[in-house]
Amino acid sequence: MTLQNIISNHFSLSQESLNDVIRYINNPINISDYNIIEEQPNRRLILDINEDIFIPYCEDYKLFSQLFKEEIEKYNITYNNYKTNKIKIEKNDFKLFKFLEKINKINILNKYNNNINISISNSKLEQLITSDMMLEINEFKNKLNQIIKIKSTKNNNLKFVISRNYNDFFLSATNQKFTSCLDLNSINFENANWIGLPSLFTDNNRAICYITDNTKVNYYDIESLKMYSRSWLLLTDTNEINIANIYPSSTLENYYQVIIETIFNKKTFIGNKQNTKSKYPIKPIWLENNILCNIYQDSSKLEFINNDLYHNFSEKGFSKINKNNEEYDLEEIQFNGSLNYLISKNKSILEYKDIVICKECNSEENVLKRELSDTYLCENCYKKDFDYCSVCGNEILLIDAKVIQIDDEYYCEKCSKKYLS
Repeated sequence: MTLQNIISNHFSLSQESLNDVIRYINNPINISDYNIIEEQPNRRLILDINEDIFIPYCEDYKLFSQLFKEEIEKYNITYNNYKTNKIKIEKNDFKLFKFLEKINKINILNKYNNNINISISNSKLEQLITSDMMLEINEFKNKLNQIIKIKSTKNNNLKFVISRNYNDFFLSATNQKFTSCLDLNSINFENANWIGLPSLFTDNNRAICYITDNTKVNYYDIESLKMYSRSWLLLTDTNEINIANIYPSSTLENYYQVIIETIFNKKTFIGNKQNTKSKYPIKPIWLENNILCNIYQDSSKLEFINNDLYHNFSEKGFSKINKNNEEYDLEEIQFNGSLNYLISKNKSILEYKDIVICKECNSEENVLKRELSDTYLCENCYKKDFDYCSVCGNEILLIDAKVIQIDDEYYCEKCSKKYLS
């Protein structure tokens, strides 16, 4: 299933807007400000990353740091030691994992032999190990093998990518190392905010930047790259580049800024900025019900200025605008489910705009947003963990030790003290 087919069948775009989106997909517009990206294969500029940036995204190293905290401190083991599996101790070179295994055996031998201080160079080390020591030795070895097994399957060769590839736009939160309201698999974000994704294609101010290990992610037949961290870039009328919020955290803000400013020779800013709009007007994309198709913007808000649509960086959020440039108050789309669900039903978003589905079983019957769980659940799934107090009617969590059950009736803490004491 192609990107064009999915958008055509499930996003409820007006015919004119659908034609615009398809035109952009089939004939992407090259933006001179982004020439260095546009001329790259797949419209992705791929850059090497300083090794220090790997550490927050290296899951196996994080586990290694937890399991071998004492050894790391004692022998000053660095990420580079871990990555290369090499370490120098007293001018001698060792394989890191073999070294740790040998040190562990020495520690156990010393413990069982009243600290006789066996040397790591002792050639008879294995002969000194007895059967009663093997349990501890094997426990340590199992921890080490756990790390080695994970490490062997990981590609820690991370890259920084700046892209105008529409697949990257479309899968910017789907099957990634984080989630957001743009996740096509999400079933608990209200109002299906991912419905605004096609509007990103017609925004000539926009690029996406992210950290990846070059692993591919797929959604039906749409292919992108695994993103460990990402942000949107937007061109401004002040000859700057706006960097939107960085997902999943802001810890790499300075790193993103240095790279973007170096590559484009422009100043950057993160978040809002007064009296600033986007450099280029945006081709508006409309749904069939004449409301503006857009996403929640982390550092801007779309508005019409002299009949042209721009990013206004003084504000942020979702723009509730109809074709008459009027703001609407009501939530036009209630649907809280995933795009997968619409595809399975062969429905478009506006056909399901008033439907909410259960997060647990996908039921469409008797589904409400439950206060305690802050999620949509049908009555059956809700009653597995929640119910109502028989006196006051408030929601209660059944596993709460303060909830009292008598026969088939439940009583919250307040009511049980008042009426059952």
